Amino acid sequence: LVKEQQQTLEPEMDKVDSADIWGYKQEEQEEIKVQFGAMKLVETSQSLFFISETMEVKLLPGELFICFDMSLQPILGVIRHVEREQSSVIQKSVLELSSGNVSLLQQTGVVTWMVGILLSNGAEQHLFIAPGKYKLGQVLKFDQVDIVLERLVELSPEFMCYAVSVREE
Repeated sequence: LVKEQQQTLEPEMDKVDSADIWGYKQEEQEEIKVQFGAMKLVETSQSLFFISETMEVKLLPGELFICFDMSLQPILGVIRHVEREQSSVIQKSVLELSSGNVSLLQQTGVVTWMVGILLSNGAEQHLFIAPGKYKLGQVLKFDQVDIVLERLVELSPEFMCYAVSVREE
């Protein structure tokens, strides 16, 4: 009898929907699409290697990418390994991040134009370019600087990395 009396004394509450909270109806909502995705990095015992979990970002092994740190400084990375479960939208990868100043170089005004990424870390400088036929000692003339190829550091189907010296114009 006491339970029945308590139930009758409590006022009936209507359910609250999103229109009550946000002030608009569900039909009026603008659909938002994720354009850039999300990436979470987890440190490893190796200082420049990280495990990443990405969503809405399609990573392929051997590709270069540029991301930004908390101070919006660009960081150059190489995707070394990718693992994706078929039932998951999350992709796990092993990434190598390079520390240093990242600059985009380009050639314009030529028939076959070229783009390169220059990574400067103190006295060392590396140029990342598309695979092609290059010779050691060759001078590549970009709009910003001239680059002398000194030593091949890495060769992959996606890019070539050379230790270089920079000649200002």
